[in-house]
Amino acid sequence: MALSIVVGFVLFIAGAAMLIWAWVCFHRALLTMAWPSVPGAIVESGVTDGGGLAIPALRGRYVPIVRYTYRVDDSTRTGSRITRAPYRFSQKRAAEQVVSRYPAGTPVRVFHHPRDASRCVLEPGTSPENYRLFFLGTVLLALGAAALSLFPA
Repeated sequence: MALSIVVGFVLFIAGAAMLIWAWVCFHRALLTMAWPSVPGAIVESGVTDGGGLAIPALRGRYVPIVRYTYRVDDSTRTGSRITRAPYRFSQKRAAEQVVSRYPAGTPVRVFHHPRDASRCVLEPGTSPENYRLFFLGTVLLALGAAALSLFPA
């Protein structure tokens, strides 16, 4: 019984924390829709299996890699974000579909933060990852609440 209460509490707190983080990420993604845009060009695009990336959560996943250049205030800059949340896929074909939209040499619109032009994306707004966080947070919160409700005080 005590273990179930601890597990329920941990799941509930983890779910609540994930929902808060999901809301912050979702809000930040929505803000990108108001960012100014400038012309840019794709320099490189491809897919990696995530093994060589510094972010452990991306290892074992297929990640579209896109590098692009753009100019803001007479300064040439380089960006690599497609959206605010990183794309990661369990199937290589899905990552290739994203990359196929950005072949090297293609002109693009680059959306950048109005006060920090180094913060940029190719696709403003939310992405599927934003919704995955909401879903997972809701599931954890519900499991924790269910576990706690089984053992009234």
